[in-house]
Amino acid sequence: MIIIVSGCDKVGKTTIMKRINKYTGIQVIKFKGPQNRELSVEEWANESLIFHNSILRYLEALNIDKNVVMLDRFYPDEIVYSSILRNKQLWNEYKHIDERFSKIGTKYIYVKPPLDFDEYKRRFDVEEDLTKWEEVNELLKSFDIFYDYTELDKTIITQDTPVKSIVDFICGRRKQYEKIGRIK
Repeated sequence: MIIIVSGCDKVGKTTIMKRINKYTGIQVIKFKGPQNRELSVEEWANESLIFHNSILRYLEALNIDKNVVMLDRFYPDEIVYSSILRNKQLWNEYKHIDERFSKIGTKYIYVKPPLDFDEYKRRFDVEEDLTKWEEVNELLKSFDIFYDYTELDKTIITQDTPVKSIVDFICGRRKQYEKIGRIK
């Protein structure tokens, strides 16, 4: 089973994945797209698409009934961030990837900011952040649009969502818990 966790910067994705890992033992794999910042927008989009297709082929080769992995920042984030930060719409290029992940039963967890938006804004007071507070509303709108269009089995959570509720979404019934090797 493949689980993709995505959302805007500083919503608590890493915290949530650590909680899920502690509760279930599911491995977390963190992805970053192309790292060459000197690429043109078109080169970046092409490199990113090649990268995500390669990872998809690798994940499809896994026996997904016996392996459970949680992906931190994957193609949904690339689609959203490219639309805002690089002014490049990638949905059409990634539609086939979304369809293939949907066919293999991938779960998508969209992490929204905490309800206390003032507390969330304080997380952006660090100068080295790549995402600026002024971009957050546009990013959140783009994540909402992706959520509406994706064919993945999906849910929306916040950092405060109880881990058991998240695991229930991921695994379904008790027998599914046994599949991943842990019942708590």
